[in-house]
Amino acid sequence: VHSNIDTITRPTNEGEIIYSLNYYDTTAFKGDKWIEKLLAEEMIIRFKDSILYSQLSFGLGMIKQETIIDLKDSSCIRMLKFMRNRNYCEGSYNIKNFNIDNIILNDSLLSKKLPFAMPIEIMTYFANIPVKIVAQKINFKTIPISQLKVPFKYKKVSEVEYLRMVNELKNI
Repeated sequence: VHSNIDTITRPTNEGEIIYSLNYYDTTAFKGDKWIEKLLAEEMIIRFKDSILYSQLSFGLGMIKQETIIDLKDSSCIRMLKFMRNRNYCEGSYNIKNFNIDNIILNDSLLSKKLPFAMPIEIMTYFANIPVKIVAQKINFKTIPISQLKVPFKYKKVSEVEYLRMVNELKNI
């Protein structure tokens, strides 16, 4: 009897998707390569069952935006780390909250089976610059539930306060 070890041991309901970020129209930086180096180059989305955890780090790691979405109940937690300040707000998931213009969904990303449809391409804006986010790789692996929760050092703030902080970062 032949068995496929990879199929048996590889989790199919958890792992991570690595996305590349391609910026368009960086003329706002007027050729300043230092500012361009501060932009994020990749985004990671971890998934486990119905929970998605996205992470985007930029500014040489000084700024990190993270989002946890539970697809079962549409709950959403958005986190923002700016230097030593760590804040989060809770709410419900609404695609309009994420400033996304266009999403191309595919339920078999890069020829791998996922437990739900995931975006393979997203057009959005980052600091008022158009950016295309494209799936590059998927890794099926065990994701500890601790990696899908708000870290204990984060302080809960209202959604209004959270959005104010995010908008202040756009002006830096």
